[in-house]
Amino acid sequence: MPEKNNLKGLLPYQEEDHFSFYGREKEVENLLQIIQKNKLITLTGVSGSGKTSLINAGLIPRLKKGFLGQAGKEWSICKFRPGVNPIENMIAALTNSGVLKKDYRSNTEDFANYKKIIEDDKNLSLSKIYKDSEIYNKRNLFIVVDQLEDIFVFEKIIKEKNSDDQLLLDIISRTVRFKETSIYFLICLQTEYISQLTNYASLQELFSKSQYAIQNIGSSGLKSLIKNNFTSNGIGFDSSAFNHLLEKSTQDLSLLPNVQFLLYCLFNKNKNKDSVTKEMINEIGGVENVIGNKFESLFQSLSETDQINFEKIVKATINFEKNQDNDLSNSFGQILNISGVERSTSNELIKLFKNELGESIEFFENKISGVQRKNNKSINLDDIVAFNYERNKNWKREQDWIEEEKLAFQSYSEFAIQAQKHSLGEISLLNSPELEMAINWRDSSTVDENWSKKYSLNYSKTNKFINESEKYFIQNKHKEEQRIKRKKRLTKNVIIAVSSLTIIAIFMAVDAYLSKAEAEKNYIEANMAKDLAEKKSIEAQSAQKIADESAAMAMKEKKLADSAKIIAQKSLRKAVIAQRQAVKSALEADEQRKLAKASEKVAMEKQSEALIQKNKATKAREQAEKLKQIAILETEFYPIMLQLENLINESSDIESNSIILNSIEETLQKYYVYEQLMVETNSGKIVTEGLFILLQTALKALEKKSSYRETSMLIKNIKPSASIRSISTFENNIVAIGGDDQFLYVLNGATRNEIAPIKINERIRKIVIADAKTIYVGTFNGKVFKIDLTAQNARSRKKKIYEDNTPIKKLHYNSNSKKLFIVSSNDISIYDEQNTTSLTKTNSINTSYYNQKFNKLYIATNDGLYTLLENELKPISLRKINLKSDIISAITFTNNRMFLGTRSGELYVYNLINETKIKTELEFDGKIVLHRSEITKLFYDQSNDNLYSASFDNKVLKYNTTLNDLSNITNSAISLTGHQKWVWDINLIQDQNGNYLVVTADENGNLLSWFDKIGKLVEKVELFVLDN
Repeated sequence: MPEKNNLKGLLPYQEEDHFSFYGREKEVENLLQIIQKNKLITLTGVSGSGKTSLINAGLIPRLKKGFLGQAGKEWSICKFRPGVNPIENMIAALTNSGVLKKDYRSNTEDFANYKKIIEDDKNLSLSKIYKDSEIYNKRNLFIVVDQLEDIFVFEKIIKEKNSDDQLLLDIISRTVRFKETSIYFLICLQTEYISQLTNYASLQELFSKSQYAIQNIGSSGLKSLIKNNFTSNGIGFDSSAFNHLLEKSTQDLSLLPNVQFLLYCLFNKNKNKDSVTKEMINEIGGVENVIGNKFESLFQSLSETDQINFEKIVKATINFEKNQDNDLSNSFGQILNISGVERSTSNELIKLFKNELGESIEFFENKISGVQRKNNKSINLDDIVAFNYERNKNWKREQDWIEEEKLAFQSYSEFAIQAQKHSLGEISLLNSPELEMAINWRDSSTVDENWSKKYSLNYSKTNKFINESEKYFIQNKHKEEQRIKRKKRLTKNVIIAVSSLTIIAIFMAVDAYLSKAEAEKNYIEANMAKDLAEKKSIEAQSAQKIADESAAMAMKEKKLADSAKIIAQKSLRKAVIAQRQAVKSALEADEQRKLAKASEKVAMEKQSEALIQKNKATKAREQAEKLKQIAILETEFYPIMLQLENLINESSDIESNSIILNSIEETLQKYYVYEQLMVETNSGKIVTEGLFILLQTALKALEKKSSYRETSMLIKNIKPSASIRSISTFENNIVAIGGDDQFLYVLNGATRNEIAPIKINERIRKIVIADAKTIYVGTFNGKVFKIDLTAQNARSRKKKIYEDNTPIKKLHYNSNSKKLFIVSSNDISIYDEQNTTSLTKTNSINTSYYNQKFNKLYIATNDGLYTLLENELKPISLRKINLKSDIISAITFTNNRMFLGTRSGELYVYNLINETKIKTELEFDGKIVLHRSEITKLFYDQSNDNLYSASFDNKVLKYNTTLNDLSNITNSAISLTGHQKWVWDINLIQDQNGNYLVVTADENGNLLSWFDKIGKLVEKVELFVLDN
């Protein structure tokens, strides 16, 4: 019999469950890094992806172990859910939990005090409350806002939307910006509601910096769950079963609740400790149907009356007038009012399903007190009841109820509109067949006055309209029936007489015919019977004679055979017995030999397997310890950077300040330990943002500069007021830049030597280097110039090859065909070193991308994405992107993905299924939402498999695109800090040591460089340390 089931099924893990919470250790450390840097985490993920469990059983226990915060290692932790009244629920949580008291004792008077402060001081209130508390600068205050989506979901329950939502987010935004107060926030939000935060400007900038998308549990996490819950209890797990669960959970993160509930059910069901197989998984419904099957099983166990009552309860939470997303929720009082089910019955039914299916059904207070309710058996009238995981359940019966409700509401809406029009004299009463539909709707078991209370339409008026239509129709029908009856009476007698004569004649004819047929049939059957009888008599006589002769012969032979048979049987029995004995002895001897060999083999295999498992366990322990060391180091980099910043600000003489050098040397030592651990654990690229910023800070300290853009990593600066719009490189050596000051600059990326600037006399938009002597320049005025670097004088150096009345958007050069593609706002042309030819014209071109391998041009307009084929634009189908509300502003391709940047700052990611010269097959993978304004540039560094994105929000982000999962790519993003304003272009060059540098051009005219690998930045810092 298995031990206690520590799996939670559809319930979230609590703090006391942290000993049995497996597979999320790395994510806890990632969250701690964000806390140290921003004092705010926005934890996002689909419904049921494990956000609440990660907080309760992962993050909070880790904080309480003594994680270092601004006020030390002690933490006061307050959790609340916004629900329907966000501000009052936050105040209740602060009051009743006693987190602002040294002894954690709650004081009910604090509620009124806190409420008054919040009403008076608005977004400054929480900082004031904390400063006046007993724990100020003694304990860190960590506030968890769980399920922030409540402010969007429960709008349909609130009759009038108040300003609580805005105030709550303003308080969070303002509080975390105060450096002197050690208040930290964690916001938990479902992915589908992220876009709705754009309405709250105060939180946008912080959100983009603090977002962490919860990752898929993955192979290691699933193995950890199975090992610690099944294997440790002596329950095996078949590899096909494991691979099946892994495939399902990695394909769709939203299926995690299904996987958890399935494991919970498998453990409970497996009383004999049988090895779990794929067949056992399928028996309970598989991943997709396990929850729905449990719902159906419980439903079928109810009486017929309770089945009807439960259906009414569920339908009372469905509202298609205010909620098209099918969030099944309502207040308990409203549910009783709408369903007509008695309170005690409703309470019992809801609790029955909740006890078995956890968070798939939840009820919570309208005003959450923050403490455990004493009587948890009764649901209060103002409690919110919600049926969750509608997609995960895959419960056919519930889906049918939703569809029935949808059809009922659509009919109600249609008939209510017609009733209103009739009252205004615009239409007449209903007639068939529409009237029959209305009557069926009115008389259905679903629809009644209670049901109509959840909708704002006039039920009484609609019903009256249908009743009047029915009455009028019946009256008209009665009149028509009377008219038809009168008409029928005039011909009734004639019809009766003719009909009677006809019927008599028919009966007589039929009777005569049947009598004749019967007589003929009887005659034929009699003759056949006679012939058959004579034939059978002859056959019987012959058979009798043969039988007599055979009987006499058989008697003689039987006597002789009997004696011989007895002798033969005795001999045969003896032979068979002897043979069986011999075979049995031989088999027993052979079996003993086989058993001996098998036992020896099993013993050796067990010994070998034990040694293998021991080695695996040792390696696993070592790996876990190293991963733990990595996580600890990652959390240390950012605090060291802050300390180094403070030392720099306090020191007037860096050379004489040995503390600064010691701090930098400590950084280098930690890096090399970190690097070695990353290699030993096969953890991939080193992409920790804290380390990256720390090394940048060390470099500017050693070079005695106040910012990174003033260090030796600055390649060139043109006029501070003139932006650099475009960078082009040739063989990673020659660099050409240009922008608003109307000059073309050409320099050597390694030596930084440059030729005299070339005056273009127009603002430069795009540049592309064709070869060592030719550069093409496109301008905002719609012109393209060919620049010959070998020309002897300025006049012959510049030649105009194209002119349009709209700005040049992109220039693409094919080094094989020696042709230049020119893309302006409404024209696509090609230049072949002799002539320029227009290929096609269109409106509102925003950007483009060129694939030289297939000589394929991608064009993004206000209407969508296209490819240029045979001088025509062919559309590419894009899922999930709404081009009516968002516009593509940047395009790039990696090895297996396409990335589209938009004006809203969102990055749409598509898997590249197949690409040929004439075909592009895409599959939507997801979105990256880290920028908060238009993406100006996407650049792919193929040699390192890194993606860079720049935006008007002044951020440049670097992503590790070697990772397979999009959530991992999102969480790998690090910010290249050092710009004052936004970046227009990004490219790649080499320095004189052969190191690759990523170069960025910004609005302030800076051409700034960054090492493509962090190890090279370490080498540069180390050289400076040695020189000092």
